Amino acid sequence: MANRLILISSGGVFSSALMNHLSSALAMDYSICVSPDDFPRENDSYVVLIDYQSVRSVSSPWFEFFSPYDQGIKILLLDYPEHETLEVVSSISNICGVFFSSDSLDVLEKGIRKVIEGEMWFGRQLVGELLQLYKRKVGEGKTTKKVKISPREVEVLRCLSVGYSNSDVAQKLHLSENTVKSHLFNIFRKLNVKNRTQAVSWFNSHYNA
Repeated sequence: MANRLILISSGGVFSSALMNHLSSALAMDYSICVSPDDFPRENDSYVVLIDYQSVRSVSSPWFEFFSPYDQGIKILLLDYPEHETLEVVSSISNICGVFFSSDSLDVLEKGIRKVIEGEMWFGRQLVGELLQLYKRKVGEGKTTKKVKISPREVEVLRCLSVGYSNSDVAQKLHLSENTVKSHLFNIFRKLNVKNRTQAVSWFNSHYNA
């Protein structure tokens, strides 16, 4: 279970006030990171809040900073514009939720609690739009490359599709967590995807159609 909140933003009074409130409401320690050099190096579990308005630059290093195979990192986008393209959301590794600019502080607290408990925080409409976006990408690539997935990788994908964490997959399939991460690395590489949502979308369109 995540034991620390990390806010990625440009800093400032608002960031400190927000994290003081969330830390008190959720009984969790927090850090504020302005650059990747600030990010804690401990092997720990974090809920990472990315202030989208602060890092929306295409050249931002944060969008390539996190490994898609480390389930100790759960990423949430904050202050995301309702009409912004979903390309950014679909490209972030370990994305677990999105909060729009119009969402209240109460909604933010509720969503973070759900993510800490192992759920995701996407509205039904957003999930549908993300799946449609990835299906289009999959369709564009079908004619040029046939993906070969092993039976074991199919089992891993089936576990992901019902919301299993890496440790859940390891227990279900009698594997070590390192072996599960190796399977995920191969799966993501073969499918040319960057996060679990995209991998599950591919699985659902090919095995649950």
